Amino acid sequence: MNIQLQAEYEQFIQTRIAIGRYENAEDVIVKALKLSALGFS
Repeated sequence: MNIQLQAEYEQFIQTRIAIGRYENAEDVIVKALKLSALGFS
């Protein structure tokens, strides 16, 4: 699946990868989806 993100979200993801919190964009999005499913949105 390909998705288009607003620039600020893309920057957020790239920053998390750069600081070593996540390995790739998929990891960031999967974590966000899991948190959303648990009601942390």
